Amino acid sequence: MMEGPVHGDLDTVMALREQHKIFEEELNSRLAQTKQVRKTAVDLMATASAEDKAAIQKQVSELDANWENGTKASKTRSVRLDDALVQAEALHRSVNMILE
Repeated sequence: MMEGPVHGDLDTVMALREQHKIFEEELNSRLAQTKQVRKTAVDLMATASAEDKAAIQKQVSELDANWENGTKASKTRSVRLDDALVQAEALHRSVNMILE
């Protein structure tokens, strides 16, 4: 995810929001896959050696941490884009008032 301020003209911000909406839909579609990976990991750990269980658990923990970081960053980006849209709309209105 990009850091720093999100800003631009109204069309740019709206395009960024649309791109992010598509990203969020793809991210949400991956949730079922991550749940299936966790279920498979639990099944594998039931019959795995102690060493393999530890390795599987480490990978599941990394998956969970990465998933959490990704979803948190996506939510932050959504908020920032919503704020940028409000600012871009205000700027657009101000420019139109000046031009009238």
